[in-house]
Amino acid sequence: MIKAIPAVWDETIVLSDSEIGKCAAFARRSGDTWFIGIINGSEKKDIDIPLSFLNGKSYTLNAYEDDPAREDGIVKKVSTVGKSDHIRITIRPSGGFVAKLTK
Repeated sequence: MIKAIPAVWDETIVLSDSEIGKCAAFARRSGDTWFIGIINGSEKKDIDIPLSFLNGKSYTLNAYEDDPAREDGIVKKVSTVGKSDHIRITIRPSGGFVAKLTK
């Protein structure tokens, strides 16, 4: 996933769950591909990301998120999403989330 992240962006959106000193959540677009990145602070956080910023009908979502069964683990999830969908996740303290959305 890290090698796929571009150095130049066409668009950046600060997501509503961002809060200075507590959580940084961004969606960034390069061409037709979107990336979502979240870094959490010191408290567990439930996050709901509306995907209304997507154009087009459907995207393939490849996501890596905190594993609720292991304190040090991550889980990969793959699904198809669209503009009317939401991503709902729980991020542990000092945890994170990253996703790549491709048409």
